[in-house]
Amino acid sequence: MNEQYSNYSKTQVNAAKGFYIAIVISLIIIIAGTVWWVADLINPSGKLSTFIDLNIFYQIVIVAGFLAGFFFLLVIFIGISKRGTKSLLHVFFNKIEIEEQLKNKIHIKLAAGGFLICVIAIFVSIILAVIYDIVDGAGATSTSIIEYLSNISVGLLILSSGIGLLICIAICLFIIYFLKNGYYLILKIFGGLNK
Repeated sequence: MNEQYSNYSKTQVNAAKGFYIAIVISLIIIIAGTVWWVADLINPSGKLSTFIDLNIFYQIVIVAGFLAGFFFLLVIFIGISKRGTKSLLHVFFNKIEIEEQLKNKIHIKLAAGGFLICVIAIFVSIILAVIYDIVDGAGATSTSIIEYLSNISVGLLILSSGIGLLICIAICLFIIYFLKNGYYLILKIFGGLNK
C-alpha cells in the first residue's frame, strides 16, 4: 500500500477508490446525457439516419470528436484520482480523538447511537417516500415513473440516470459521514453539557 494511505486500512482505501470511481462514472453519464439531450433539442428524431446520410469524413469527425471528449475526461479524472481518493479518505475515514472521560460511557453510546439511527431512518424514509410517490403515481394529477420514462427523450433519460446515480452516491457518503462524525458531534455535546 502507498505511503500516503498508511493511516488508513486497506478496506477504507478500497472504499474511497470505489466511491471515486462511482462518482466519475456518474459524472461521465451526466455529461453524455447532457450532450444527447442537446442533440435531442436540435434534432428530436432521425439522428441516426442523418448521421448515416453524411459522408464518411463527417462521420469520422463526429465519432472522433465524441471519443476525444471521452478520453479527455478520462485523462482528467485519472489525473486527479489520487487527490480525489485522498480527499474522500480524509473527509470520511479520518480518525477522531475522543476525550477519555467519554470513551467508555455506555449511556452516552446508547443515546448517540439511538439518535444517529433515528436521524438516518428519517432521511431514508423521506427518500423512499418520495421515490414511492413517483413510482406509484400517488394522487390524481401526478404521473408514475413508467409514464414519465415513456414520455422523455433518450438524452434526458441518460441525464436523469446519471443524476440519480450521483444522488445515490451522495446519500451513501452522507450516511457514512454522519455515522463517523455524528457520533463525535453528539459526544462533543455531551462533553459540553457535563462541563
